[in-house]
Amino acid sequence: MKRKMADTAVAAGESKKMMSASAPSHLTASTAIKRPVIDMTIQVRDKYAAVREIEALLGQFNARIVGQQHREESEFLKAEIAAQNIAAFMDRLEAIGRVSMETRPLAVSDGNVTVSMKIVRNP
Repeated sequence: MKRKMADTAVAAGESKKMMSASAPSHLTASTAIKRPVIDMTIQVRDKYAAVREIEALLGQFNARIVGQQHREESEFLKAEIAAQNIAAFMDRLEAIGRVSMETRPLAVSDGNVTVSMKIVRNP
C-alpha cells in the first residue's frame, strides 16, 4: 500500500513537472505588446520651470513618468498616458512651449501611449 501511494505521488510529481515545463512562465519580447510612441521636442524659455509644469500637467491626466534624464542642454521626460487623453494633453502642452512632433502614432483609441519629450531652451 505504501508503495502504491509513493508511485502515485511520483506520477503526480511527474505530471506537474510536465505541465510546468510546457506552460510558459513569462512573456518573451516577441510576444509583448508594443505601445505606440509619440516623440516630440518642446522649446521653452526656462527648461527647469517647464519640466515642473509638464510634470504637473502629466499628473492632471493621471499619466505615469517612466523615465527622466537631465543634461546640460536639454531635459528628457518619458511618460505613459491614456490614449483618450492625448489630444487634451497636447493642447495644454502648447501653453508651456513650442511643440515640434518628431513621430506620431497611428490613431489609437484605447490603451496607453508612450510620450517621449525633449525639453530644450529656446535661444
